[in-house]
Amino acid sequence: MGPVGVGKTFLAHALGHIACRRGLAVMCESADKLFKRLKAARLDQSHVAELRRLFAVDLLIIDDFGLRALDSMETSDFYDIIDERHRKGSLSAN
Repeated sequence: MGPVGVGKTFLAHALGHIACRRGLAVMCESADKLFKRLKAARLDQSHVAELRRLFAVDLLIIDDFGLRALDSMETSDFYDIIDERHRKGSLSAN
């Protein structure tokens, strides 16, 4: 966390790049796009598959998290992601 322009995204992407170079699976996405994708996945019945993709990577980087309040469905999705990833892999939210 920190003010705009201090390099949070740059640092997260650098760590993701290092992880990729070491052969790890990395996914980086903005929080807004991630939650919009999960909402759309609920509509076309692919929500479980989308969550599995998020659980499967070694490092999940969620950028621009906390810029706006989450609704109840987004909060539930975020909890599921954190709970599952706590057991299986790394997460960076900045």
